[in-house]
Amino acid sequence: VGPVEREGLDALATGVAVLKMRRGSPAARLGFEAGDIIRVVNGATVAATKDLKKTVQAGRKSWEIRIERHGKTMDFVFRG
Repeated sequence: VGPVEREGLDALATGVAVLKMRRGSPAARLGFEAGDIIRVVNGATVAATKDLKKTVQAGRKSWEIRIERHGKTMDFVFRG
């Protein structure tokens, strides 16, 4: 993953772009795809990779994630 600005995407947008997806990885099994832009996790705006890491390390039992894929906003809820 990488910051949206660095990857040549919309410089006014915030989020972290998924650059590559390893087949069989946890993210791939959850349905993420290369090119997805992670915008919000559990209500917190994700502006940089460090924001995403901090949120993921919080160790929650459920996750609400908003991404942008091909210009469309998508919301996911994961439990477990």
